[in-house]
Amino acid sequence: MRKKLIEAMASNLDAKTAFLENFRKDDAQAFNEVARSLYTFALSFEDRINPLAATMTAANYIIANKEVVRMGTAEQVIAAFCEACSLGVQLDKASGNAYLVPYKKNIQLALGYRFLLELAKRDNPNLTVVIGFVTKEEKPYYRSEEAGDKTLVFHKKFGNRDIMDTDNIVLLYAKIYQHGKLIDVKEMTRKRVEYLRSLSPNANSDYSPWKLHFYAMWQAKLMREALKLLVTMPMERPARVDMTSNDLSVEYDDYEMVDNQEEEDMQRFEEVITELQDIYDRDAFTKYMSETCKKFGVEASKYLPQVIVDAAKIQFGTITEVSKIAIPEDKAAYIETCKQERMQIRISEEMLKNQ
Repeated sequence: MRKKLIEAMASNLDAKTAFLENFRKDDAQAFNEVARSLYTFALSFEDRINPLAATMTAANYIIANKEVVRMGTAEQVIAAFCEACSLGVQLDKASGNAYLVPYKKNIQLALGYRFLLELAKRDNPNLTVVIGFVTKEEKPYYRSEEAGDKTLVFHKKFGNRDIMDTDNIVLLYAKIYQHGKLIDVKEMTRKRVEYLRSLSPNANSDYSPWKLHFYAMWQAKLMREALKLLVTMPMERPARVDMTSNDLSVEYDDYEMVDNQEEEDMQRFEEVITELQDIYDRDAFTKYMSETCKKFGVEASKYLPQVIVDAAKIQFGTITEVSKIAIPEDKAAYIETCKQERMQIRISEEMLKNQ
């Protein structure tokens, strides 16, 4: 009789204890215990996923991404693995299907755009979504519109298109087809996705998927918005399991709906940026940034949301220029000019939003 590649533990409770004791260790024995724990959990979902494949993929993922994974608790990592198994997807960043991301000192399961589409097609086999990107050069030649009962997309593409050159991409669009007919087009601008990126407290860290896989994250956010009215999409939020029982039921944190949270945070960021633009003194700026860090629960300004970091860089440059002006009248005139220019920018942005 051939020996099994991985032996399951006696119970899920034993597996939870073993996982807790070993998932922060780096030796080979710890890896084996982590794998055995995951395999024990995966057996509970073998009607939805191959337990061995799910285990080996997840165990290797956890070791390869230990800096990120260990930001969460054992309860959260086990819950994320069980979530993935229950959905029938493997933890595998390379495939763009599912991976773990840090969120406010927690770990949560993030679903990639490929799996989101696969999940939607389980409920609606005739659904297809095609994602395209628009470069800065192409933006004046792109538009989508409704013509009667039809949705039309006009996109003139130019030769030098590189999907890896994300700095040159200004918009993603998703064409949604039902029975081969184009029924809708959803768009996500760079400004919008940068706001969504700013909601991640770890967006600027070296291990953040926003830094390592920005385009894939953009696609996933667009796919979620494109499909949310057609199918029920899983909520991305931290979860945990009870470590004192044999049960693998996932319990979610109880907080407001993500969409409402995003809108509130976006308004919050806008208010901080507006306040920043009214500061033209170096000492006042430094004090304000220190208070802002405390307000957002971070130690240094580089860990603030990206939109605030960018606004602070611009404002600090303005303050530096102001400090070079010796004559008070000239300094006041320069500040007034800055205010007028920024007001015009804000008016233009509002006009564009309302078009």
